[in-house]
Amino acid sequence: MKLKSIVILTALTLHSPLSVSGEVSRETIEKIVSFVQENELSKSTDEMVRHIVQVVAEETKGRKFPTLADTLAVIQVESNFNPKAYYKGNYGLMQLNKKVHSLQSSSAKDVRFNIKKGVDYLEELHVDHRINSRLKLFNSYNVGPTASKRGEKNDDYVLKVMRARSSFKQIIDEG
Repeated sequence: MKLKSIVILTALTLHSPLSVSGEVSRETIEKIVSFVQENELSKSTDEMVRHIVQVVAEETKGRKFPTLADTLAVIQVESNFNPKAYYKGNYGLMQLNKKVHSLQSSSAKDVRFNIKKGVDYLEELHVDHRINSRLKLFNSYNVGPTASKRGEKNDDYVLKVMRARSSFKQIIDEG
């Protein structure tokens, strides 16, 4: 059943051409903040969530991938918008691995730095590893590109990201 849900979500999101992320209005940012808080997706303050969304909008502006919706979805699933999140050697909003990304733990917890590194890594997976499916990209982000190529999968993770992406994309498109 989970795989079927992923396939349906994929049909809705993957086959449209990638468009370049543009300006995000203040109204759209406020809608995203409200959505995050109303759905209890974060324990961070409105101000922190707003700051995170603004930084993601700046870092994804002008990129075909990752988009604002892609990045917010990864942040929601990885850290619930908690910049101090830590789990098994992974730090910050995008749960960057200290060893993989050659990070100091203090810089990895910096909102702007963490988002920039995470967005750059998602783009690297897309460009350098020639991964063109969001399902494969999000899976590779979670398990690593080498493990993903060997067939390792985390369908639960991918489904959560795709669902979150769908919600954020709807808000942004209505924007």
